[in-house]
Amino acid sequence: MPLLNKEHHSKGFVVGFWKIDENLQALEEMMDFNDYDRRYYKRFLVDKRRKHWLASRLLLKDLAGGKFSPVLYNQDGKPYFSSGEGYFSLSHAGNMAAAIFSDMVPVGIDIERITPKLMKVKDRFLSNDELDIRLEGDYLDYLCLGWCGKEALYKIHGERKLDFREHMMLKFPKISGSGQFYGAIRSEKQELSFELQYTRINDYMAVFVAGKGIQGAV
Repeated sequence: MPLLNKEHHSKGFVVGFWKIDENLQALEEMMDFNDYDRRYYKRFLVDKRRKHWLASRLLLKDLAGGKFSPVLYNQDGKPYFSSGEGYFSLSHAGNMAAAIFSDMVPVGIDIERITPKLMKVKDRFLSNDELDIRLEGDYLDYLCLGWCGKEALYKIHGERKLDFREHMMLKFPKISGSGQFYGAIRSEKQELSFELQYTRINDYMAVFVAGKGIQGAV
């Protein structure tokens, strides 16, 4: 599995991206299944979904090293290590897998392919204010950044009650190959601001975030 990028960040996390070139059999041979994994894996009926699941697990194992333990899911569907140690987030799209791991702070990551289909669903994840912003550069890049940014925030928060339009907001940057921007999660109790980082990999956009957030608006 070609490792495109693996970076250790000073804020206490490591992020990695893999290009999935292997066939399904090769990925299965690389995976050390436990009983829970095997039962969960058999739920997937489509080979592409199986490859995504396998590739993201193999990447996570590489990033987490000795901290890796069997992956379970809480009542909100958020994955966690059975050991209770460390934080991680996974994502996949097309022929790419992405993962982020930290043994200190919560994390979230999302990767998506930049495609025109985002135009059809933009009203579902961007607020009216975000849709009205006039931005420099390719509009599809911004739509994909918006989707990935809010998915990453959703994952770091870890609860299903968040609405992408109502409870999350982003301050879009001028997009280059990689950089940072800011976002916030609003709830009835508080508002938390986060610094997000993004990177463009060919025709994919990835956004990742780490930390517990800072009280107040961005």
